[in-house]
Amino acid sequence: MRRIVQGGLALLVLLGGLVFTTGTAQACSCAIGTPEERLDWADAVFSGQIVERTGKRVEKVGKNLFTGGKFTYTVEVDAVYKGQVAAIEKVVAGTDSASCGVTFPDSGPILVYGTTGGGIIGGSVGPGAYGTSLCSGSAATAVVPAVYGAGQPPIGAEPTPSPTQTLAPEPTQPAVDLGTSTGSTWAVMFGIALAVVLVVFVVVSLMQRRRRRPGAPTARIE
Repeated sequence: MRRIVQGGLALLVLLGGLVFTTGTAQACSCAIGTPEERLDWADAVFSGQIVERTGKRVEKVGKNLFTGGKFTYTVEVDAVYKGQVAAIEKVVAGTDSASCGVTFPDSGPILVYGTTGGGIIGGSVGPGAYGTSLCSGSAATAVVPAVYGAGQPPIGAEPTPSPTQTLAPEPTQPAVDLGTSTGSTWAVMFGIALAVVLVVFVVVSLMQRRRRRPGAPTARIE
């Protein structure tokens, strides 16, 4: 009887150890690192707004077997801190937290540390998308480490003027009415010509009057 009890206890201890070991193996364990390390590990780092989420949280892989799915997030990029990042990017992340997956809301701010190799989701990131995970440090936040600075605008974004830059309006030229301008010119020329004619007329008239005026009497010598 004692041997049966001891054997049962040993079996329970063995089963408990197996369960504990299995649970530990399936749990996600990673070091997120400092902001500088996360920047160095990632292929691209950017912040923006989630505008769409597609995919499945759980995927069926057998008759009664399910596994964690993945979500694809469409992000409107605000600032880029590393890499060549477009104004609109796709970010793919697994949903199983035990496998270091990470889930974000359907919308809102996001800080992405992306990789192009697929990371923990087994290279299932499609072309033109970044993969991310819980270990990469990506988070649904608008807070960016100060050491990253202000960042750069994404590729294809419209440039925005600096807050201290004042755009002066283009100088406008007054409209000119060619018909009115031409008429005024002719009127001025006509007035000048008329004045010249009047002056000439007055001068000629004065000269003629002087010629008609009788001269002083002269003595006649016989």
